Amino acid sequence: MTTFAVMIRTNFHTHSLFCDGKDTIEAFVKAALEHDFQRLGFSGHAPVPIDNGFAIRSGSLQNYCDSVRQNQQKYKDQIEVFLGLEADFIPGVTIPFNELRESCGLDYIIGSVHLVSNKESGELWFIDGPDRDIYDLGMKNLFGDDIRAAVSAYFEQVKTMIQQERPDIVGHIDKIKMHNNERFFSTSDKWYSDLMIEVLEASAEIGAIVEVNPRGVYKGRCEELFPGKEWLPLMKEMGIQVMLNSDAHHPDDLMKEYHSSLDAIRKAGYMKLAVWSKNGLEEVEI
Repeated sequence: MTTFAVMIRTNFHTHSLFCDGKDTIEAFVKAALEHDFQRLGFSGHAPVPIDNGFAIRSGSLQNYCDSVRQNQQKYKDQIEVFLGLEADFIPGVTIPFNELRESCGLDYIIGSVHLVSNKESGELWFIDGPDRDIYDLGMKNLFGDDIRAAVSAYFEQVKTMIQQERPDIVGHIDKIKMHNNERFFSTSDKWYSDLMIEVLEASAEIGAIVEVNPRGVYKGRCEELFPGKEWLPLMKEMGIQVMLNSDAHHPDDLMKEYHSSLDAIRKAGYMKLAVWSKNGLEEVEI
């Protein structure tokens, strides 16, 4: 793996109009250039075979891939552009990650859980989005207000995703806490910490990158990074590589909380970030 001694600015978690993003592929590329990014990766939400309001439609997937590749070629002398997907994992429902890799010729996959499955009923709990009431209602209707059971189901699904699908990057690994805001549980509770450690161990075992994602902070939905900065020193000890990703849905999101997130990573003892390049995975000093 190559290591670069010069800090470069990158983002590999980017959503456009093809899914729930708010602007075109090219608009994000132009914004990245304005902010002196050297590399930009697109990670549209992979199609999910159930009704949802966030994923790329199956019939538009090839158009998405083509658009990213076209911009990759158009701006090749100014910035490196990469084709990825943020793939949801729902056991028995979603498309296998390797199938997406092969059919789309992806540079990378971010594996994430936005919809938590109740194993008994098969119903899905949506834990993302701006509406906290949906989070609360799902916990009540699907898990009988048993927050420990609900959170355990989330982390079990994340761990299974890591072990079964082997994503290159694990997306917002502890997003389950976003709409909690210490209302139903504390992230310092031992049972919660034990679950978090399990998914970090699973990530370390397969060599997955864990992204540091500030979207909850800059959207005002959560006071902490994903993962919380208290986990970063342990992740460093476990040998887990980190990648700083803004989870941008609008071009203006690219730099939000960038410097504060980078500072948290440095304070945890990290001296390098994982990034993608034309030659595969690399590390850059920070």
